[in-house]
Amino acid sequence: MHRRLRGSTIVALTVTGLALSLVGCTLADERSPSPTPSEIAEVDFEGERAVVAIEFSLYRATQDFDTSTYRVEDSDALRAFEALLTAHGIRDYETVLTEEEQERTGGLSLTLEYIDVGGETRSVDAQTSFNDFDIAVLELTSEWHETVLELGTGDNEAIAATVVPSDTQEAVDVTDTAALSDLNELLRDHGILTGYDSPIPLEPPTLGLPGYLVTAALADGRTIEMELRPDALPAAEFAQAALPWVEEQLA
Repeated sequence: MHRRLRGSTIVALTVTGLALSLVGCTLADERSPSPTPSEIAEVDFEGERAVVAIEFSLYRATQDFDTSTYRVEDSDALRAFEALLTAHGIRDYETVLTEEEQERTGGLSLTLEYIDVGGETRSVDAQTSFNDFDIAVLELTSEWHETVLELGTGDNEAIAATVVPSDTQEAVDVTDTAALSDLNELLRDHGILTGYDSPIPLEPPTLGLPGYLVTAALADGRTIEMELRPDALPAAEFAQAALPWVEEQLA
């Protein structure tokens, strides 16, 4: 079954506590057992390598474990993921277990794909092992996975929103129940947890069209700020889906 993230909870998805200083993992591009500092320095996510979106699923051989696939386009979540890969010198990755580890496995496993600004899709497949990177990436994605049960309910729903076009700077308040319901669905489907900044081409065209700042107010007083641009990359599915919603509110 394929599902999307359900809700708009603001989650502090920083790299703190993700064990980013741990090293000694596999450099998957080279499949080398221990990346050197120079190799790690080359694994950056600037320019075309910046991550635009992630889709992932977790699996554990226990009854009723949620193995759904979720999409994440939240800006903070993407930067935390990039920082994790950079710290461990990884672009593509697949856990390689020794025979002893294979006998002791059976825990949590991750299947993940991410797409960058250049349109390239890469994969990270990890599972419970004694590898520092596996431990760190499973910790991060488990945080995302655990938010699913809380998203889209109670304090985590948008109860009001404001749209501000960049050309007029005239704020439009959104309080209509149906419009807010549509916004909440957009946030859930695209994993917008803390905020969003439309990824654009490295050489964006001059369209002469305004961008929009959308601020969603949650029930507990928190806010999610989203910058939407008409020249966003096609892979930036949230921007592509949210712009028609914005235009409806301004009509």
